[in-house]
Amino acid sequence: MDPHASALASRLAGNPPEGVVFELEGPSRLALRCEGVFGLALAGAGAPVSLDGFPVPFWARIETDPLRPFVIRIEGTRGSGRWSYLALTGGCRVAPVMGSFGTDLRAGWGGVEGRRLRAGDRVPLGAAPARLTGCFDRAGFRIRGQVSPWLRSLVGSAEPVVRILPGSHWEAFPSSTREVFLASRYRITTDSDRMGYRLAGAAIHPEPVLEIDSEPVAFGSIQIPPDGAPIILMADHPPQGGYPHLAEVIGADLGLLAQCRAGDEVRFRLVDEPAALQALREWRRGFARLGIGLAADGGGGNGEGRHA
Repeated sequence: MDPHASALASRLAGNPPEGVVFELEGPSRLALRCEGVFGLALAGAGAPVSLDGFPVPFWARIETDPLRPFVIRIEGTRGSGRWSYLALTGGCRVAPVMGSFGTDLRAGWGGVEGRRLRAGDRVPLGAAPARLTGCFDRAGFRIRGQVSPWLRSLVGSAEPVVRILPGSHWEAFPSSTREVFLASRYRITTDSDRMGYRLAGAAIHPEPVLEIDSEPVAFGSIQIPPDGAPIILMADHPPQGGYPHLAEVIGADLGLLAQCRAGDEVRFRLVDEPAALQALREWRRGFARLGIGLAADGGGGNGEGRHA
């Protein structure tokens, strides 16, 4: 749901940006007994986390002693934000579906039997560096490089202003209606889910009423159903939709939007394509700098026979 936080957690753990992660929503709790794990990282909304009872932070690489099993506990999101991510060094060995390691709960595909994790599940881990990078204290871990505050700020905000580009039917809405949309605050409703965030606020309608064929849609497409209440398509969106397509959330702000919870308010700001591309380039530059810093820590070798 938050592609930026997911990529940051994965990269901090020493994995590719698209590596397998554990995704937790809101108050969800997770406890994993880990064996042969060389490191981990957490990113996203934030929650109390401990390794064998010792607190550890989000947004950092945590190197662990692979000879010492441990239990990691994530107690659930506190404060702002909705999605948290745990990445284990080396990733997890799950079968991809159509090129993705994700779990589609509606279709029952991917991940572990296409469902949420439950007590007793065993998740085999992939290969990881087989060398220790130093001595560990009595807790059996140490904290390395952390994500910069600037990168973290792109993932969540208490009062997000989400940047948008005009959609395919932007001009079908009167200028006065578009102005209302941009000037209004919209609240994320409780019937929002992974497929779409529904918004409560000023209703808007095209003039005249549009009858359109279904067209391709994307993560971040803002559609307007007959009742005038905008819907923002999210990570589990369908491949196409038949509602008027008002706008598109820019790629750099998808994480900012995804972290909104039911009851949170969001505003929108119209930008042009060069500004959207510049925002994405800035994100990529920051992410690349993180990668360069982590690469300086070294690596090499492979380890096997691990599981969580």
